[in-house]
Amino acid sequence: AVVALPSPTVAGTTQPTTTTTTTIPWEREPFALTISHPALDDVPDLEFNVAAGAEGPMVTMLQERLAETVLYRGVLDGEFGPWTQQATMTLHKVMDSERSWSWSHEDWEVLESLDEVLAERIPDRPDEPNRVEIDLTRQVLYLVLEGEVAAVIPVSSGNGASYVNSRGNTVRAKTPRGDFTIQRHIEGLHKSYLGSMWSPWYFRGGYAIHGSGSVPSQPASHGCVRVPKWEALYLDSVLEVGWPVHIWD
Repeated sequence: AVVALPSPTVAGTTQPTTTTTTTIPWEREPFALTISHPALDDVPDLEFNVAAGAEGPMVTMLQERLAETVLYRGVLDGEFGPWTQQATMTLHKVMDSERSWSWSHEDWEVLESLDEVLAERIPDRPDEPNRVEIDLTRQVLYLVLEGEVAAVIPVSSGNGASYVNSRGNTVRAKTPRGDFTIQRHIEGLHKSYLGSMWSPWYFRGGYAIHGSGSVPSQPASHGCVRVPKWEALYLDSVLEVGWPVHIWD
């Protein structure tokens, strides 16, 4: 399948505005649940930095490395575009590094500790092998399949600002914390009074996990949990109504 993916816009930082047409990889092959990656010593010439607009074999090597972790489900096209930038930002969020859209040579060493950090970070819920965990402090979603972290996805949650809801009341844009269950799902584009959302998975009333063209590094929504559109397509291939959703700080 070929999907046009608009580049996300980030407050304070504008990512590339060109539209990328690409093939969604998980429609060709099943997503691997076993995550492994080579030791740093096995990867040559790691002393390089990558920023928006970079391209070439070194970027391809970075994409290949990220694809061997739970951070990247994009194509290996050698372009440091929105997919790779979001994976980079996600690493920074998870590892409590300075949030940046650029990859630095220090990030290679940080990446080496990812699995260990995830093992300590995710709550143990043996009765819920398949579930969603959302870390609002770090602005990431952890997808757990068969008891293992299968994907870490960047999110943007409620920004705390005031707005007028559909009943005319002034409310605060806050994402609910707690334990929920996916109640329903709408495929494709859905329009609400607050705007458009892609493929929403509702977990409490009108609150949903949904695809968006704008997923900055910080909270920016009216309360829903935004993910990049390409990650929404991935979630559509995995999530089911009835799955647990846990949201915490």
